Amino acid sequence: MTRLFQLLIPVLLLGNGALGQVDSSKFILYNDTARFNTIEDVLALPHFQDKLVYVDLWGTRCGPCIQEFPNMAALKQRYHDKPVVFLYLKSPYGFDDSKEWKEMIYRYNLEGIHVAMSIRFYSDNFWQRYKEKYTEERSYGIPTYMIIDRKGKIIDFDAPRPGKGQKLFEVLDAAL
Repeated sequence: MTRLFQLLIPVLLLGNGALGQVDSSKFILYNDTARFNTIEDVLALPHFQDKLVYVDLWGTRCGPCIQEFPNMAALKQRYHDKPVVFLYLKSPYGFDDSKEWKEMIYRYNLEGIHVAMSIRFYSDNFWQRYKEKYTEERSYGIPTYMIIDRKGKIIDFDAPRPGKGQKLFEVLDAAL
């Protein structure tokens, strides 16, 4: 089913004139929200083996999340030949926003691995599990960015946003 999304979504969007040329092989989507219960389940995928992972936890209705998307281009350009992979975790809203999710991925050219989180994954198995890592005001806040080392350990629970440029580069370079 994931491969079908990779092939079908760009065709549908291109047919509507929404995008230019898209290489769908650079987009991997996991829309089955029950497939993963924890971030460790996601990190067990072969895409992440021996790679530094920059995680973007975002939502389709989150203005600050969307404002950061254009800043991803410089980040990806800088690390295109490095063992860095980009993981996008979409927060659930309690209603079906899968169409908007897929459209936004291609519209903003968010190359990487995309996972639509279930409510259980998002609230119980992430925010509740790691609540000591965040202030009460920060809990459940998006966008949230994290860095996961090559062994699959979260080393930064509140990494700089893509728009922070040099500050983020320094953090990622140190983690490499």
